[in-house]
Amino acid sequence: MERDHLAFMAERFKLGYYAKGEVLIGPGSAPPDRLFIIKQGVVLGEQDVARTEHDTAFWELGPWESFPLGALLAKRPVASVYRAKEDTFCYELPVGDFRKILHLSEPFHDFCTRRLASLLEQSKHIIQAQYARTTTEQQSMNSPLSAVIRHTPVSCAADTPMVEVLRTMKGHNIGSMIVAGRTASRSASSRCTTSSTGWRWRAST
Repeated sequence: MERDHLAFMAERFKLGYYAKGEVLIGPGSAPPDRLFIIKQGVVLGEQDVARTEHDTAFWELGPWESFPLGALLAKRPVASVYRAKEDTFCYELPVGDFRKILHLSEPFHDFCTRRLASLLEQSKHIIQAQYARTTTEQQSMNSPLSAVIRHTPVSCAADTPMVEVLRTMKGHNIGSMIVAGRTASRSASSRCTTSSTGWRWRAST
């Protein structure tokens, strides 16, 4: 950033103090009125979708990280509760000045959009992990197989030409399929798997 733009921000920053457990900002009916930049301490971001029985935080923000960029850029209320994990000091920039410097400074604008994209990607991975963990916990080992299977299994007969098997697997975007049929001596089933190293067959009775 240019020196004049840094001076613009420095002249308008206010220093705020938040005790451990205090909420800095949370969901409401109005968009946030300031940008927070953590000077000292740790801020927890909490969302109901990511809470577990141990009340795990959605994310942690440390010194020189900023928030809530998504809400400020979109001019909407925040969706998370930002809570001080410990005694925390933050530089606070009023929303009007935030929009001015966002327009004046291309590096600052680029930083805000890149930071937002990074947070969105992080949020997606955390939500996916939480969903997978919750789903696994809810599925008992006593659940019927029909309750666990999400899609109809893809299978083929034992005498299906290899080219058709490969075409079917490619069409369904799968790496393996069930091969069922009857040999001369017994009923058998196998699984056909393809990988970067070639074909592999696993047979079972």
